[in-house]
Amino acid sequence: VPYGARVFRIRYTTQDRGQPVQATALVGVPYLPNGTPETRPLTAWTHGTTGFMGECAPSYEGGGDLFGVYLLASLGYVVAAPDYIGLDAEADFSQPPPVLHAYLNIEQTAIGTLDSLRAAVALAETEGTAVQPATNEVVMWGGSQGGHAAMAADLLAPYYAPELGVVATVAMVPPTDLLGIADYAVTSPNPASVAVAAMLVANHTWY
Repeated sequence: VPYGARVFRIRYTTQDRGQPVQATALVGVPYLPNGTPETRPLTAWTHGTTGFMGECAPSYEGGGDLFGVYLLASLGYVVAAPDYIGLDAEADFSQPPPVLHAYLNIEQTAIGTLDSLRAAVALAETEGTAVQPATNEVVMWGGSQGGHAAMAADLLAPYYAPELGVVATVAMVPPTDLLGIADYAVTSPNPASVAVAAMLVANHTWY
């Protein structure tokens, strides 16, 4: 890989149904040893299903999602990897989550992801890194639940974050046909059964 990488865990302000909420994310920035300012593409790395509580946040757990942030940053991307609203890596895990994680909800997921990209831009500025994120060259990239998140962010970006120019969206094995998945989930106990139950309970509460 051509670069080293610096990875930060950040806390940023976003919103849920119009109310300000706090969320956590990882931000990866390429390390340029010569310190020459460069502009690099801005990427959202949206994770697959990890759970529904704060301790399930990838920035708390580490693992494969942390590797993905390092990998993309070392390839020259500025990376924002949101934990998603409701998966607060700095919450008091002995208490119920202060904000509901509305699993597979388009609005909450997209807004939290787009605000994490804005937070990554602010971090690069305040940390004085040599790398400046290119807000006109944004890539959404995720798998499974993260594939859904990437498409949700792509869908709402022109309305919620028009300053972000999305040039590509990579959605790997995304749950796109939620009705079809729900039909499959109730035919017999299968891996989709738990996910659909979680989606229905969370979104019933959210709405």
